[in-house]
Amino acid sequence: MKEYIERIKKDSLDIFQKDYARMIKEYKTEKAITNDYNGRQLLELIQNADDAKSDTILIKLDKEKQILSISNKGESFIKEGYRSLMLSDDTPKNRTVS
Repeated sequence: MKEYIERIKKDSLDIFQKDYARMIKEYKTEKAITNDYNGRQLLELIQNADDAKSDTILIKLDKEKQILSISNKGESFIKEGYRSLMLSDDTPKNRTVS
Protein backbone atom coordinates (compact mmCIF):
# COMPACT_ATOMS: atom_id res chain seq x y z
CA MET A 1 0.00 0.00 0.00
CA LYS A 2 2.87 2.36 0.81
CA GLU A 3 4.20 2.08 -2.75
CA TYR A 4 0.73 2.79 -4.15
CA ILE A 5 0.38 5.95 -2.06
CA GLU A 6 3.90 7.11 -2.94
CA ARG A 7 3.09 6.65 -6.64
CA ILE A 8 -0.07 8.78 -6.32
CA LYS A 9 1.96 11.50 -4.59
CA LYS A 10 4.65 11.42 -7.28
CA ASP A 11 2.11 11.44 -10.12
CA SER A 12 0.30 14.41 -8.60
CA LEU A 13 3.54 16.31 -8.06
CA ASP A 14 4.56 15.65 -11.68
CA ILE A 15 1.21 16.94 -12.95
CA PHE A 16 1.31 20.05 -10.76
CA GLN A 17 4.89 20.87 -11.79
CA LYS A 18 3.86 20.68 -15.45
CA ASP A 19 0.51 22.45 -15.09
CA TYR A 20 0.38 25.28 -12.54
CA ALA A 21 -3.23 26.14 -13.47
CA ARG A 22 -4.35 22.60 -12.65
CA MET A 23 -2.68 22.84 -9.26
CA ILE A 24 -4.61 26.05 -8.52
CA LYS A 25 -7.88 24.44 -9.71
CA GLU A 26 -7.32 21.40 -7.47
CA TYR A 27 -6.54 23.68 -4.53
CA LYS A 28 -9.74 25.68 -5.04
CA THR A 29 -11.79 22.50 -5.36
CA GLU A 30 -10.30 21.09 -2.15
CA LYS A 31 -10.93 24.37 -0.32
CA ALA A 32 -14.59 24.39 -1.42
CA ILE A 33 -15.05 20.78 -0.31
CA THR A 34 -13.43 21.55 3.04
CA ASN A 35 -15.82 24.48 3.52
CA ASP A 36 -18.81 22.27 2.64
CA TYR A 37 -17.77 19.63 5.20
CA ASN A 38 -17.12 22.13 7.99
CA GLY A 39 -19.20 21.11 10.98
CA ARG A 40 -20.15 17.74 9.44
CA GLN A 41 -16.97 15.78 10.08
CA LEU A 42 -18.43 13.48 12.75
CA LEU A 43 -21.49 12.72 10.66
CA GLU A 44 -19.28 11.92 7.68
CA LEU A 45 -17.15 9.49 9.70
CA ILE A 46 -20.26 7.70 10.96
CA GLN A 47 -21.63 7.58 7.40
CA ASN A 48 -18.35 5.97 6.33
CA ALA A 49 -19.08 3.11 8.74
CA ASP A 50 -22.49 2.70 7.15
CA ASP A 51 -20.90 2.74 3.67
CA ALA A 52 -18.62 -0.08 4.86
CA LYS A 53 -21.73 -2.06 5.88
CA SER A 54 -20.60 -2.16 9.50
CA ASP A 55 -23.00 -3.13 12.26
CA THR A 56 -20.55 -1.79 14.87
CA ILE A 57 -19.15 1.71 15.32
CA LEU A 58 -16.59 2.47 18.03
CA ILE A 59 -16.27 6.11 19.05
CA LYS A 60 -13.36 6.72 21.41
CA LEU A 61 -12.40 10.02 23.04
CA ASP A 62 -9.04 10.40 24.75
CA LYS A 63 -9.34 13.74 26.53
CA GLU A 64 -5.77 13.61 27.83
CA LYS A 65 -4.23 13.21 24.36
CA GLN A 66 -7.06 15.16 22.68
CA ILE A 67 -7.76 12.36 20.21
CA LEU A 68 -11.13 11.36 18.84
CA SER A 69 -11.22 8.13 16.86
CA ILE A 70 -14.09 6.51 15.04
CA SER A 71 -13.70 2.97 13.75
CA ASN A 72 -15.93 0.23 12.43
CA LYS A 73 -15.89 -3.45 11.60
CA GLY A 74 -17.13 -3.09 8.05
CA GLU A 75 -15.56 -3.94 4.74
CA SER A 76 -11.85 -3.21 4.51
CA PHE A 77 -10.63 -0.03 2.88
CA ILE A 78 -9.71 -0.69 -0.74
CA LYS A 79 -6.69 0.99 -2.30
CA GLU A 80 -8.95 3.29 -4.33
CA GLY A 81 -10.30 4.50 -0.99
CA TYR A 82 -6.85 5.74 -0.06
CA ARG A 83 -6.63 7.44 -3.44
CA SER A 84 -9.94 9.20 -2.77
CA LEU A 85 -8.50 10.66 0.44
CA MET A 86 -5.64 12.18 -1.55
CA LEU A 87 -7.51 13.44 -4.62
CA SER A 88 -10.59 15.67 -4.54
CA ASP A 89 -13.79 14.34 -6.08
CA ASP A 90 -12.29 10.89 -6.66
CA THR A 91 -14.56 8.38 -4.96
CA PRO A 92 -14.72 4.64 -5.59
CA LYS A 93 -18.33 4.51 -4.30
CA ASN A 94 -19.95 4.66 -7.72
CA ARG A 95 -17.46 2.75 -9.81
CA THR A 96 -16.78 -0.91 -10.28
CA VAL A 97 -13.42 -1.98 -8.90
CA SER A 98 -11.72 -5.10 -10.19
